This record gives sequence, structure tokens and C-alpha cells, in this order.
Amino acid sequence: MKNSKEFIGISFQNKADGFIKEKKLNNIGYQLSKPKIQRSLKQTEVTQIELNNINSQLILAKEEVKIATQKLLELFQNAPINCFTLSKNGEILNSNLFAANLLKKDCSQVIGTNFLEYLTVNSRAQFKTFLKNSFNTKNKESFEITIISDENLIYCKLKGFVNEIGDEFFMILEDYTEKKERDNAFIKSETRLKDIVSSMYDWVWEVDEKGIYTYCSNQSINILGYTRENIIGKTPFDFMPEEEAKRVAKIFSEIVARKAPIKDLENWNIGKNNEEICFLTNGVPTLDEMGNLKGYRGVDKDITIRKKAEKELIIAKEKAVENDRLKSAFLANISHEIRTPMNGILGFAELLREPKLSSEEHKEYLEIIEKSGARMLNTINDIIAISKVESNEVNLKISQTNLIEEIKFICAFFQSEAELKGIQIFLNNTLPTNNAIIDSDKDKIGAILSKLIINAITYSKSGFIEIGIQKKNDFFEIYVKDNGIGIGPEHKEIIFERFRQASENLSRNYEGAGLGLSISKAYIEMLGGEIWLKSELGKGSTFFFTLSSTKFQKEYNEIKNGTLNIMEENLIQSLKILIVEDDDVSSIILHNIVGIFAKEILSVRTGIEAVEFCRSNPEIDLVLIDVKMPELDGYEATELIREFNKDVIIIAQTAFAMPKEKNKAMEAGCNDYISKPIYPNLLNDIIKRHFENKRNINPNQI
Repeated sequence: MKNSKEFIGISFQNKADGFIKEKKLNNIGYQLSKPKIQRSLKQTEVTQIELNNINSQLILAKEEVKIATQKLLELFQNAPINCFTLSKNGEILNSNLFAANLLKKDCSQVIGTNFLEYLTVNSRAQFKTFLKNSFNTKNKESFEITIISDENLIYCKLKGFVNEIGDEFFMILEDYTEKKERDNAFIKSETRLKDIVSSMYDWVWEVDEKGIYTYCSNQSINILGYTRENIIGKTPFDFMPEEEAKRVAKIFSEIVARKAPIKDLENWNIGKNNEEICFLTNGVPTLDEMGNLKGYRGVDKDITIRKKAEKELIIAKEKAVENDRLKSAFLANISHEIRTPMNGILGFAELLREPKLSSEEHKEYLEIIEKSGARMLNTINDIIAISKVESNEVNLKISQTNLIEEIKFICAFFQSEAELKGIQIFLNNTLPTNNAIIDSDKDKIGAILSKLIINAITYSKSGFIEIGIQKKNDFFEIYVKDNGIGIGPEHKEIIFERFRQASENLSRNYEGAGLGLSISKAYIEMLGGEIWLKSELGKGSTFFFTLSSTKFQKEYNEIKNGTLNIMEENLIQSLKILIVEDDDVSSIILHNIVGIFAKEILSVRTGIEAVEFCRSNPEIDLVLIDVKMPELDGYEATELIREFNKDVIIIAQTAFAMPKEKNKAMEAGCNDYISKPIYPNLLNDIIKRHFENKRNINPNQI
């Protein structure tokens, strides 16, 4: 299209030239005065000059426009933006180098292709609609598309408009792939962090510069019991005990002042259900561009179990150290308790050898020996009893027991001993005798009462011992009260512990191994009860204990009905018994105990003799064998006997009254086991149990 000024000048000149020519050639019929003609010609010449100048300017301007257009075209082609011109159907009419390079092609390869070819499937359909709307509305539009370039996705923001004629769409594409990938990476990282935080058992949090929670993970409800809404807006100190909050706040203020990280700060908190929770807190400060503190973010790890375990470990260690000390004291005490009566036995036994002793002195020395022996035996029995308690080897024998009768029997048994110290024992009872029946272990009840009364006698110089009983729901409550030395409050719990005494030094004024209360407590708990104490130092003590009246009813009913009855009415009449014992005194005792069962009793002194005798006499019914003998011990002898005789009843006897000895005897092939000193009733019960199916003995004889 030509410039309008250029067009007008040329047109005007052409008309003037034509007019002059027409006048000269056609000699038009009207006359003009010569001066007018000259003026007109002069004006025409001036106009011609002006027109020539204008024409020159127009030619120059045209050249400038051409140059400017070329520069604009070069600028368009080399502009660092992606420019396309599209037709209505999306054909690329023009493209600059940047835009073609975006598609990994030359301009010549791009022009003439359809822009839709370079879009993803989703973007293609959306762009079609966008392009159509742009041509319809003529509005400047923006849009986001995804281009496929060399199998890579390019994310672009599109801005464009339709030209004035309405046949072309000019658009600029902004490649924001890097930003999109950064955003995607950020979203992916944020999602990953959220997943990690969600899967953590630890609690992630953030506080502002005032220490107020601005964020916390959902684990707060699992650890503290509070939701995020309950926590955000509060401070960590709102969940701590008052003293703990003061302690931690002081530490935290020092950390904040230095803008330092929080490292392994242990702090105790109170959960929603008032449970104590210990956190191990780690965190880092958050700063703005100027380096000012904005707050902290970090993690709280629940270490409650670990802290409790550490505490228990410390307590256990302290207890172990204490136990070592107590065991040392206990062993020293036991040594004292054994050596003292042993000295009495040996010393007065030696005095009995004196030929000039009077009958009164002889009797007195025998009584001292007897008491010393009883004292030493009690100590040994207590050691055995506590060993069985610790190894869970205590067996209960349930029978029907009248508690009032049992209490009266125990009171009568200890009355003479108490009177020697000026102590009166009496029963305080309003309970009818027939209402004091209990299904329980009579021997254990007797042992409990005996140890409590012995304890009262030991620690009382004079006065009284009162025993009372009453029924409370499913329990019998029994107490033993004295007016002795009493027990201080610091010892009320420890005296029931094994190896503990209110006085643990050897200079104390009272004899005893200090195991009685431990044994009593263990027996009471086995019988379904508990024991406790009321005492005031210098004014006496009262021991209370309960016994369950229902715990063993079912077991006793089964025994009564015969389902667990091991005492048959008809047992053997006589047995052939072999006693294997190298100690003459022990052999004599055994002869006397088993005499009621035997039609014949035979004795040998060694394990070798026992094996040969059993081999030669297969009709032997019962072998009582000591485990500690010369040449061949009882365990080895039993193993050899079992090689040829599987039926004979073998009962091991030993002075080593420990659970492992029983196990060793049973593994060797023994049927049963009894520890020395041997009590007739106990041995009789063992023999009856093993010969229950034989029917030759009259039970009234036993």
C-alpha cells in the first residue's frame, strides 16, 4: 500500500501537466490575459518544485519505512520471546526463531504446520476452544498449555490477540517449565515430608518468637491425647507440671537468647488423661532476612518408656547393691544364728562327759542342748522355707480347718515359753466356733501364727500377747498384738522383705534369722490374703492378716468327694524295706519310723551294697537311700538299680534340703524325696501315697 501523501502529490502534478498540455494543443476557446497566464505558469512551476521536494521526501520516507520494517522483522525473528501467528484453524503463519527453537525445529519447518500437533492431548482440546473464543470475542486472552517438544513436556503461559482484520491470531508463549518443575518438586517434597511426618511416631511442631504453637503434626493426639486445635495457640509450658515448666522455661530462654538450636532437651509433660510423658526435644531456630528470630521448629520424641526403664534400672541397680549388702548381713546373721546354738550343743555335750555331774546339772545341760538344737533347727527350717518360696516350690495341702481351734492350740503351745518372760497370751474372740471353718492349708496357717507369736515373744520383755479373729465378707481377719518394743515408721514396709530386719547388725539384743515375717507374708499371699502392720516405737505392734474363705472351697470339695483323694482306706499290711544309710543314728531313726509298715527291715551302709542287695532280692518293696555315701552315692546307686528293677519304690533322703536336690533325685530314678531331719508323719504320708493301691494294711494302725 502506497503512502497517502505520496499519492496526493503525484496526482496533483499529473493534473497540472495535463492542463498545460491541453491548453497548448487544443487552444481552448476562451482567452486569458497574458499576465494571468504568466502568473499561473509561475505558480505551476513553484508547485512543481514543491511537489518534487515532497516526492523526494516521500521516497526517502519510504526507504526509511522499508529499513524500519526490516529491522522490526529482524527484531521479531530474534526477539528472546516465543511468538507465533496462527490462522483460525491453528495453522502457523509465522514464527520467530525462539518459538521454532521451543519446538526444536527451524522456522521453515514450523510455518505451515498446525500448532495443535505440538500440544498434549488434554491441551489440544482446550486450545481449540480457546482459539475459537478468541476469534469470536476479539478479546486479549491468556491460557496455559503443555507442549510436547522432542518427547519432553514444556509448560507455557499463552497471551494473544486477533488482528484488526480478524484473520490472524498473534500469540506470545512464556516457557515456565523450570518454575513448574520447581513447583512440582516443591509439592512432591512437601507431600513426601507430610507422609514422613504422618508415618513418624514422633511429634513435629513449630512455634513463633513468643513460643506459641503455630503448627503441630497429628501425632499429638496419639502422644498427648490432644488434637492440633487443642495445641495451636498454646505454649509447650502449658502442658508441663508447674515446676517442670519453670525449669524448662529457664533453659529455653537461654537458648533463645543465643538463637541456638535445641539439642536433646528432656522435659516431662502431662497428657490429657493425666499420664506423665517425657519428650526428648530437638529443634532449630527460624530467622528472617535480617537475621531476626521468627521462632523454632523441631521434633518431640516420646521417651517415656525409656526413661521409666532407666529409672527402673537405677532402682534395680540400687536394689541389687542393697541386696548384696543385705545378703552379706543376712549371711553374717545366719552364721551367728547357727554358730551360737551349735556352740551351746557342743559345749554342753562336752560338759555332759564330766563324771561328777549332779542329776540336776545333767538335766539342765540336756535342756540347753535341746533348746539350742531346736533354735538351730528353726533357723535351718526358715532357710529351707524361704528357699522354697523363692524357687516357687511350696505346695499347699488343702483341708477343712477350724481357725479358732488352731489359734487355741498355737496359744497353748507357746504359753509356757511366754510365761517364762512374764507374758500372758490370750484369745479375744466373739466369733462362734462353727463359723470359723475354712478350706485352706492348716500347716501354713499354723506356721503363720507360730511365727507371729514367736516374733511377739522375742520382742517383748513382759506384758501380753493378744490374738483376735473376726469374719469380714469372704475373708477372715486375724491379728496378733503385743506391747513390746514396737517398730519405727521407716521400717514398717521393709521388715516384710526377704533379708530385711528392723535391726540388721549383729549387736542387736534379739535372736533369730529375721526370715519369719518374709515367710509369713509369702504363705499368707499363697492363701489368698494379705498382711499389714500397725505399730508405734516403744508401745508395741499389731500384725493383721487375712485369709480367703472361698479361694480353696472347690479344691476341698473335690478332695472330699474323692476326685483328688490319695488316702485309700485299705493299704498294704507289711513291706520288705531296705534302709541304705552309713550313719548309725539316722539308720536307727528310720527303723523306728517305718517299723509299722514293715514285715522285714534290712540295712546296708554303701551304695554298692544296695545295688547288689536289690539285684539279689527283687521282692524288695521299698528302698530308703541316703544320697551322700562313700564309694557310690545314692544318685548313682539308684540309676544302677533302675537298670534291672523299674518297680521298687525308692525314696531319697538328704541333708541338702534344696529344690535342685529333689530334681536331681527324681532324674536319677527316685520316686520321691525327703529332707533331714525326717519327721515321722511326713515320711508316713509319702509311703502311704506310693502304696495307695495295695490293700493289705489296716489304716487304723497308721
